[in-house]
Amino acid sequence: MNDSSLIAALDELVPVPADAFGDWDDVLARARATIRGRRALAVGVVAAALVVLFATPAFGLLRDLIGRIDVPFGGSSAPLEVKRQFFDLSLGLPPAFAPQAIPSQARRVGSFRVEGKTHVLWVAPTTRGGYCYTFSRAFGGCRTVHREKTPSRTARGAVHPELLGVTFQFRANALSTLGGDLLAANASSLEVVYADGTRTPVRFYYVSKPIDAGFFYTAVPPGHQTVKTRAIAVVAEDKAGQVVARQPFFYETASMVRLRAKQQQAMLNQLRRRHRQLIPPRYSPALPAPTAPLQHGQADGITALAGRNGVVIFDTTHATSTALALIRGPRPVEYNCFRRLPYHSAPVELGAYRTTTGHVAIRPLGMTTPFMGCEIQGTYGHRWPDRLHGHSAVEIAFTPAARTYFADRAAARDLALFVRSKAMHAIRKLSGSRLAAAIHARYDSAVVEVPSAGGAIAPGRIRFTSAGATTTFVETSSTGRRFFVRVEDGRIVAQNVKPLGFVF
Repeated sequence: MNDSSLIAALDELVPVPADAFGDWDDVLARARATIRGRRALAVGVVAAALVVLFATPAFGLLRDLIGRIDVPFGGSSAPLEVKRQFFDLSLGLPPAFAPQAIPSQARRVGSFRVEGKTHVLWVAPTTRGGYCYTFSRAFGGCRTVHREKTPSRTARGAVHPELLGVTFQFRANALSTLGGDLLAANASSLEVVYADGTRTPVRFYYVSKPIDAGFFYTAVPPGHQTVKTRAIAVVAEDKAGQVVARQPFFYETASMVRLRAKQQQAMLNQLRRRHRQLIPPRYSPALPAPTAPLQHGQADGITALAGRNGVVIFDTTHATSTALALIRGPRPVEYNCFRRLPYHSAPVELGAYRTTTGHVAIRPLGMTTPFMGCEIQGTYGHRWPDRLHGHSAVEIAFTPAARTYFADRAAARDLALFVRSKAMHAIRKLSGSRLAAAIHARYDSAVVEVPSAGGAIAPGRIRFTSAGATTTFVETSSTGRRFFVRVEDGRIVAQNVKPLGFVF
């Protein structure tokens, strides 16, 4: 056993409890520093001890420590951004398909160290007795109902695959990482099985009710990346050593890889042909009429009527020629409505793509009424300066708050589009007089330097201030709200345009 595998084994043996505080990574780093200082003696002694341990019945104790760890569903409450992730899982989905996670009950139940990174495990129950989970900076999933039915047909080598969900990542035609969830309450151990017959234990947290499931995430050890040694299955066993769930892995042969490449190329060719053709129209489905109480608004000759049942009817028969030029044609455009939702700092928009006809109907799924307002996006691409200065083609406000939102979003969008434009990606890497000269040459008086980002700036105008390698771009909304993007050596280090605008 080498130094790195020893340290990895020790990491596995000392899991982070759900209620831990402080910087565990720093503790491990200090422990590693101590280990390195005594490596000549300690590694040999510990390695010898582990050889004895694995060769004796005491290995059963070690296996228990590496394997199942029971944790209560009562860890620290999830932060706002994690609750938002769970909440958003149901947006835009019909009720029958929405997982309906309960964000307010999301909890931290453990963490896993995989390929040098710590991934926190967050779980949340659902309204129908299931759960959703996510590993930070990795992946997640949902089981909307807790117990799945045994499939009528299973893959060769599988045992109750409905009890063991596995997400994996490939590297060089072999698994490099794997993780997922386990529904077998009697599972005592979890192992990865390799093509050469060897096995490695996997630590997993089994979370108490209302979750009542296990979760795991691990990296495949070095030496298991060849055809003869790669992972071929994940197996869960009970205390008696009986298999309670087994999920096999299947790898593509060389001929299968060639066939998939051929199919992908054919798909790309088809997409290229379709791109040169008109996108087929997408007309409104048959929806019931909006029910009372009704909301009504209009802009650019277009009216929107929204009902309590969530159905919205857009009447475009009297639209202005300017608005029609932006939204008509066979190509579908976005018809959206929006309102404020829990866990979000800005209103959330939901809707559907529709081809503009005299009357267009939508029903945003996952969002209740009343709406703040609705909008129609245009069919044109956005380049700075945008023809509508960050506004949508049609903006219909039901409330004063919607008008404020439209104004602020337009300013944030305009600034974000400017900073992320192709020309600015090159210019913003400059600094000082070279930056100012490049901006003047490209934009003339449309974008000028000011002494301070805090000074008065007319709405709809972009200004910038520079200090050394740091440049701050600023735009003010007609409401007086100020947006900024700060750049150092071409990279964005601070901004407040999100979530109203997207910048990179």
